[in-house]
Amino acid sequence: MKRLLFGIAFLYVCSLQAQILPDNVQLWLEEVAEENEELDVTEIVVVLQGYSEQPLNLNSCSEKELQAFPLLNEQQAQAIFIYRKEKGSFSSLFELQAIRVLDVKTIRLIIPFFTLEEKTSVVVKNIQHQLMIRYQQI
Repeated sequence: MKRLLFGIAFLYVCSLQAQILPDNVQLWLEEVAEENEELDVTEIVVVLQGYSEQPLNLNSCSEKELQAFPLLNEQQAQAIFIYRKEKGSFSSLFELQAIRVLDVKTIRLIIPFFTLEEKTSVVVKNIQHQLMIRYQQI
């Protein structure tokens, strides 16, 4: 009975978040929920929804930010950070395949939540505008 209620609650949460989380992430969450019934999957869904809206920049994030990411364990987060420190910035998200502790399944799970783009704000100074209007009446 407990499993049935948990399953219904989980499916409800997933259906609410279906537009945001990729299918493979939802399947992973279902597997994790079945393995560990005490785990609060709704917290993970909310955190992943935040990363979905604002992806984590792989080239500028700290080691603590990587360790806080719910789809990576501590060893994987540390390996990503060390790889970036040794090799420099990532040129592609698929460069994660060069990190031995990351398997293909994990890479497919995390790619939607990472980016390589820097969010820069453009400051424009000394702009001059001219407006010319022409009007004619017959």
